[in-house]
Amino acid sequence: MPWLAPVAAPRRGRVEKAIMATPVEEVRGDPQDATEAFEAKNQLTELSLPERQLGLGEECPVLFVSRLGSAESAASNVSWLQQPSAHVLEVPAEEDRALKFRAPGWLSKLNAGFRRRIAPFPLFAKAVPQGCVVVASVKGEDLALLTDEGPPSLGKLFQEPPIGWLEPVGPLIKAAHDPRVKALILKIGPLSCGYAKIVELRRSMDYFKASGKNLVAYMDGGAEKEYYLALGCDEIYIPPGGNLRLQGFSTTTNFLRGVFDEVGVEPVVVRIGAYKGAGDTINRRNSTEEFRMVQSLLMNQTAEFWLKSVEADLQKSREEIMDLWENPCTDPMRLAYRKYITASLYFDQVKEMIAIRHRSRRFSFSLKERPARLFAMRSFLKAVGRGRRILPGLPGVRGPCIAIINAGGEISANGAINARGLVDLLEQAELNRNVKAVVLRVDSPGGDALTSELIWRRILKLRSVKPVVASMVDVAASGGYFLSMGCSAIVAEDTTITGSIGVVAVLFKLQELYKKLGLNEEAIGIGKYSKFFVPGRLPSEEEKALFETDVQSSYQDFVQKAAFCRNMTWDQAHAVAQGRVWKGEDARKLGLVDAEGGVWRAIEVAKRMAKIPDNRGVNLRTIRGSRRLFGGRGGGDEEDVRADLSPSSFSSMGQPMVLADDAVGDYMKMIGGIVPGSQAWTQGLGLVGGLALQQFLAPLLLSVDKEVRRRNPFVDLFS
Repeated sequence: MPWLAPVAAPRRGRVEKAIMATPVEEVRGDPQDATEAFEAKNQLTELSLPERQLGLGEECPVLFVSRLGSAESAASNVSWLQQPSAHVLEVPAEEDRALKFRAPGWLSKLNAGFRRRIAPFPLFAKAVPQGCVVVASVKGEDLALLTDEGPPSLGKLFQEPPIGWLEPVGPLIKAAHDPRVKALILKIGPLSCGYAKIVELRRSMDYFKASGKNLVAYMDGGAEKEYYLALGCDEIYIPPGGNLRLQGFSTTTNFLRGVFDEVGVEPVVVRIGAYKGAGDTINRRNSTEEFRMVQSLLMNQTAEFWLKSVEADLQKSREEIMDLWENPCTDPMRLAYRKYITASLYFDQVKEMIAIRHRSRRFSFSLKERPARLFAMRSFLKAVGRGRRILPGLPGVRGPCIAIINAGGEISANGAINARGLVDLLEQAELNRNVKAVVLRVDSPGGDALTSELIWRRILKLRSVKPVVASMVDVAASGGYFLSMGCSAIVAEDTTITGSIGVVAVLFKLQELYKKLGLNEEAIGIGKYSKFFVPGRLPSEEEKALFETDVQSSYQDFVQKAAFCRNMTWDQAHAVAQGRVWKGEDARKLGLVDAEGGVWRAIEVAKRMAKIPDNRGVNLRTIRGSRRLFGGRGGGDEEDVRADLSPSSFSSMGQPMVLADDAVGDYMKMIGGIVPGSQAWTQGLGLVGGLALQQFLAPLLLSVDKEVRRRNPFVDLFS
């Protein structure tokens, strides 16, 4: 099998580390190493069916060559292929948990206070006032940190991007360790993310409250998801004119086959897996029984999770909470009377009330107490920076280094997750000797099969050198799971959507549309299948058979790799594959996921795999790609691409794609979210349908963008 072959011949003058699946001769970093690697490659043989089910053959070594480490035999290096032990996945003792507030000692407070007085403030940053109340707002898909500070100033261009809520050491954790902060007001806006991100944010909110500080939520309105986040605060306020609509969960699916038939478009969809519903929205007029079953299961599990959480937070019976779905109550006054919120107040009243509640003396020699000053969260983050020296007891800033790599969005040649960019980040983590382990944050519905495989191969190579732990966020399905399964261990929230191990390929034929438009397309080619991708002609039966064979081969390869990485037989992996999506809790029971939790749980697993004691702190460093001053990715001109609308992004439409099932899109739509990497305006068409619509509109939009940038080089429609 080609994916079992060596990556490349070792380079002379480097220290190589050859890792085999079976004991073979030791590969040393001498002048003969290239010859030995070439001979090992020639010894690869085709696997028989039993060996294919096991993922490995007795005579077929898996060879990785790294520029780090010493040359060792395979017998001492086969352990990296094994699944994590029970000890590694065991939850540490409560006092050794990675995300647990520990009050700093007096010496640490004294040292941090002294450093705060003498440390220079960052450029264009305000000093944090003593006894202040931090005001922040959170909304959107990535829970982006937002504050109402007006338009960006020139100084903000030279600042590092603000730390988001989902960073391991996020804003709430920093505010918890700053003695100058007395309380925090969180303004909650419309949320378009999934529940996994909110669960993780609520852990940071619990951390902040454990420091003894007041956390207050304000929201103009919302639904189940916004209310679930607000329940993590001490108090909840809604203005008299606001409304909280708790009406339950429902989902809809739009099928476009009738529209395509009317306009003369013939979609050719090939998918492998009984539950692989990707493409149903453009190829069928209604859903299949399997698709409806998965949708109903996801909806019931989401409703059960929400009811159970709200029941525990409000200390109310389930019947009383479900009564809100049968008899909705949107009036804030009635909600306050029924103890669902604290009170109905306007935002200025909430800020004034909290400021007076935490009044204090501005200076030690002052005689009069004054209301606490309100301070924007963005300004707070600029002032404290990483907080290593000025925030006493801050976690994640001292100790052995663990790298955090974020992989979110669509997987394609030029998408948010692309082989060149992510492979470079993985290589940085491998070559940095200070990095003891890597946590890969995956939030992707998948995409191009080849790009996913290339990144999977690089993750597997990094795993042979140091532990790599996958931390799934909202969605890590299909191609997102392809990346995750190459890691040493997988950690996911119970509300994460994962699985969808399947392959789909879509092609559009426009013969009837061309006839209606009076367009005549003539094609001349050499080769039996050379005209298969011509849009103006329908494929023959032989061409369809070749198309289906290609997709079937990709599916078998996907399942085989999943079986290899998860220590399953091919039949076991196929039983949980077939394109079906799973909640994180079910995936853990089926062996697709190792542990439950968020990024801090993944850090605990990474610490144990790197043999770092539980009671020892770690230094968390996020590895990011280079950025330009005025946007875009760093590098040469060839890297300045349009992530969503470049022509190469749509060339994979006729190729096998490891794209998540349409049930994922319907689920995110049900909870008011957006699938990572997709567009909000194509959400109702499903993942494949949305990609198809973008494909049709791409030439027009790119031509408009090109003309606009020709006239004004400083304007970019798609940046």
